[in-house]
Amino acid sequence: MGATLAIGGMIATFAGILGGTVWYSRKVAARRELVWRAVAQELNGEYIRGAERFFGRETDRVFVSRPGVSVVLDSHVVQRGKHSYSYTRIVSRFAAGSGPSFKFTPDNVLLKIGNRVGLTKDLELGHAAFDKKFAVSSPHSVDVLRRALGSVDSLLTAMVESHDKATLDTSVNDIKLEWMGLSENRGELCSAIEVVATIASLGVDAFRAATSFTSAPGATSAMDESAAGTITFQLTGHQGRPVLLASIRSERANLPNFAAQLGHGPPEIPDGILTQNARPLLSRIGEAKLSLSHNELRLLWDAIPDASVARAGRDLLKQIASEPRGFR
Repeated sequence: MGATLAIGGMIATFAGILGGTVWYSRKVAARRELVWRAVAQELNGEYIRGAERFFGRETDRVFVSRPGVSVVLDSHVVQRGKHSYSYTRIVSRFAAGSGPSFKFTPDNVLLKIGNRVGLTKDLELGHAAFDKKFAVSSPHSVDVLRRALGSVDSLLTAMVESHDKATLDTSVNDIKLEWMGLSENRGELCSAIEVVATIASLGVDAFRAATSFTSAPGATSAMDESAAGTITFQLTGHQGRPVLLASIRSERANLPNFAAQLGHGPPEIPDGILTQNARPLLSRIGEAKLSLSHNELRLLWDAIPDASVARAGRDLLKQIASEPRGFR
């Protein structure tokens, strides 16, 4: 009888602990739901409630759209040995398809030691408060990284003021900002989403300005149609930065394949490609690569140009693609 009572007591205790755990988990989830719904409302996003499970529920999600990009707030669990750790996570992808590769990690003793002995290399971006709190790793040089990110002071300031415990990683071509714990801080979450959206949107505004004669706000591709054919403008990534690509199918048969760098002296373009109307346009293109392969004519700028240069590139492609062969 005593053994039976003891076992019954153990079962009751276990059931009480289990019930309390489930109750507390659901209470925390409900509190976090209120905050995440408020985040979605403030940022004109959409809140998706996670499916219910016995010990809680799957991660809730908040979807926020910005011109050319979609940002997702969720959570995930990392298992380390016998312990599991929950993280708040915000993810997106570059509107250009690819972008600069880097990782911002909160500075710590191990990183400092690794930097001193040469095992790691910490890049300094010229923002005193940020450089003190974060270690930066990247395959790019500091100059290339700063140029790719554009004006980054506001982004770095936001990292210091609101996200000094978070890791920001774009090293696998996705953008991920995460920190330990399930955040219930609306201001922190809104700021973090905007940080990720800013990085994901690199090049979108410049693309819109360059192709204002044909593209819609927030677009990452546009088409310009004429008698010469359809020219496609596309925001794309090249060597860690957003660039502009224009392309058209050539109507001229039997043109040789070629690739020529523009903006660095006389380009090596085969005879018969350029006509009298096309030649003057070369000086207005800037630094770009002009190529023809399998009847597709492409113009890839080293950076996103202004609208006048993009128009000159459009006109150059039309001239080469449609006019009869002339003389160089």
